Amino acid sequence: MLKKTKAILVLCTFLIYSCGSQNKKEGIHLRSLIKQSSYTEAISYLRDNKLYDNDKSKLLHFLQIGMLYHRSKNYNQSNLFFRKAKELKERLYTKSFTKKASTFITNDASDIYYGEVYEISLMYFYMALNHLMNFQLGVLQNDKGEIERKLSPTQKRNELFSARANIVAWNSFLDEMSLDRSGRKIFKDDLLAKVFGGLIHEMINKSSERQISLHLYKKAQKMLIKNYGAYKFFNSSPDKFVKDYKLLPKLGLKSVEKKYIKK
Repeated sequence: MLKKTKAILVLCTFLIYSCGSQNKKEGIHLRSLIKQSSYTEAISYLRDNKLYDNDKSKLLHFLQIGMLYHRSKNYNQSNLFFRKAKELKERLYTKSFTKKASTFITNDASDIYYGEVYEISLMYFYMALNHLMNFQLGVLQNDKGEIERKLSPTQKRNELFSARANIVAWNSFLDEMSLDRSGRKIFKDDLLAKVFGGLIHEMINKSSERQISLHLYKKAQKMLIKNYGAYKFFNSSPDKFVKDYKLLPKLGLKSVEKKYIKK
């Protein structure tokens, strides 16, 4: 039940920004369908009513439909819409929009919706996960949820490498955000990108890929020590860690782990 509740909360993050009061009633109905796990009906409602489907909020529209298809376990169709969102995101971030887009927020309801950092980050995760599920299931589905075709061993392998490609793109996006916000905000990297990325590279099972996987796991371990000691889930004694957090960068990882972290 907890797992299902968390999944619904993740999906609803894509439904926070109702672009204009005229969509409020439709948004409430859409969220009620999601809470009931009526994903197919929610997809039809979203597409038939063209909710948020306009030039100013099309990115949100694609993200919503992609997430709904994922929750309905139609991973092929999910990625079709996530790819549309990715292509649109890349078009939005042209030189003419760089200054505004770097804030990743809209200033008013009449502006173009560029997407929050966490939404774009989640998009890369779900695209990789969708390819991984296609690899494991060995089939692709059409928009009705019917099996479109079975994958050959080579095609299955291609799905795994597509998952890898999205992991690489995801880390490039996070690196871009880190550079963009350097000196203005503290930007913490995504632990999930390192752990899940390590898993994908490991599954490819080549010597070079295992080395990349090991590198990502080591980075994840460092992130746990440097940033996640503030959480009781990772550290049974987080208060001292939080109190002395500004001092920790001057210490080595081993010192931080020894003095501030209790497993």
